[in-house]
Amino acid sequence: MEGVILFADDHIHTEKSGEKELFESLRNDFPVLGVQNLEHAEKALVTMSGFNAIILDWDFNSSIDSSSLDITEEIGDENIKIARPAVKENATMDFLRRNDFYTLLYIFSNVDVKAIFPEELMKKFAGRIQFVQKGDLSDTGTIHAKIVQDIIVWQKSNANLAVPIKWSNSINQSLQQIFSELAAADINWVLNLHETASSDGVNPEIEVISLLQNILTEKLIANPGLLAEIKNFATQAKPNTDVLADGNSIARLFQRIYYTNLNAFSLDDVPVMTGDVFLLAPQERIYGIIISPECDCQDICNSDLYFELLTFQESGFTKQIFTDLFGQKNTKVIVDNAKVISAIKDIAREKFVKFNADSKPPALYSKSKKKIPVTDAQGNTTYQKEENYEMITEDVLIKPFLSQFEALVNKHIGPGLRTAINEQISEQNTNLLNDLFLQAYNQTEKRLHLIPSFNFETEYPNKTAVIDFRTGKTFRKYAELKVQGVQRICKLNHPFISELRQRYNSYYGRVGVPKIPTILREYNIESFTR
Repeated sequence: MEGVILFADDHIHTEKSGEKELFESLRNDFPVLGVQNLEHAEKALVTMSGFNAIILDWDFNSSIDSSSLDITEEIGDENIKIARPAVKENATMDFLRRNDFYTLLYIFSNVDVKAIFPEELMKKFAGRIQFVQKGDLSDTGTIHAKIVQDIIVWQKSNANLAVPIKWSNSINQSLQQIFSELAAADINWVLNLHETASSDGVNPEIEVISLLQNILTEKLIANPGLLAEIKNFATQAKPNTDVLADGNSIARLFQRIYYTNLNAFSLDDVPVMTGDVFLLAPQERIYGIIISPECDCQDICNSDLYFELLTFQESGFTKQIFTDLFGQKNTKVIVDNAKVISAIKDIAREKFVKFNADSKPPALYSKSKKKIPVTDAQGNTTYQKEENYEMITEDVLIKPFLSQFEALVNKHIGPGLRTAINEQISEQNTNLLNDLFLQAYNQTEKRLHLIPSFNFETEYPNKTAVIDFRTGKTFRKYAELKVQGVQRICKLNHPFISELRQRYNSYYGRVGVPKIPTILREYNIESFTR
């Protein structure tokens, strides 16, 4: 696995220091980026990615030792000993709060930092953070060996990181190529793109980002190295059996793919965009997704115009699926005729294949009479009558209504077969309803749009947002989205917002035409079924 170690410590270039010795020894096994202050460390995190580990000094100040944590102050007539973290340590904690990275983290310090480390940061970096006292650096070889072993174990347990690291490297390479090509075409390309977007009335910053993102995407999907890495990983990697995927984990995965959390951003920090989701009515739990075109959003924010939104309710899935998607006819008993008939035949055959000819035949069998010729010794021929019972054909069984057929079966065969039929019908009914539910996520109903595992802030991410194009449209001014109580929850990501808008526009773009008669359909079908 590719990757770099970020070593942030103000002693990595101090002669005869344990930090420098460890820094130099690690460079024999990995690419190591050494920085001497937090500002450079933060720049490294912003401009680079794919770190195998981050080694972070706690105080970045050689003059601060353990005694600086214990400060004696005079309060009244007494000397009170209090613990107060150094200014530099506050900076380190702020650094860890601001930045989020998924890699091993080592905190080097002259004191026992673990005892005073904030609980919020322990939770944030759980399972990845380790504390090393600098006094232990006298045994550099042991620390070196441990870090190398930790990285090996980390790589094996996080083998899927091979793809993101390769992806990140491909992004860096592609960006350099793109910037070079754009600069060669126009040295003022950023200004010109920004000016063009401004004149079109769209948000120029977002437009520049979107254009660059589109170019980058095209570069990445044409990167043979990245494609090969994904293919190799998918065909060779073994799943982590320690954590088995279940519905909950898959739902949380797709929540991240479908939605971007915007809870932490105000409307002033991040502009309103197509796909933004608002909680419009907290009491009724009514949400709305902005479907206004991106090019109109800035004008709407700066005027008295309205945003178009499609609304849905947290309880909408259960109510609307039964009343709108399947309809009243589908909430009744659904019968799979072929399977019911098969079950009836099997049970009937078992019960009556050896019936007594003198007994009354069941209604499931048809009665036929034949004259059979019999010739005696003198050559005289006479005819004898013979009754024969045959199973009723499937066509005959399908025609009667279910209620009539059940009554017939119950009268002549008894409750045993009736129970078997009802069980068969119940099982088929459940299976068919489940199939209809599963198919609904393929957007099979023109009027409705389903969005899975929406973030309704419930305990489990298994609730579906159902949007009814016929009744769900509403309008809001920008000022109405800023009133107290209205919250921006998240953004429906591309391409899912594009799919929603396309289906909505398609629904209202329908054209009514005369129904094609069944006889005409059948007549045309004959031409290609012979």
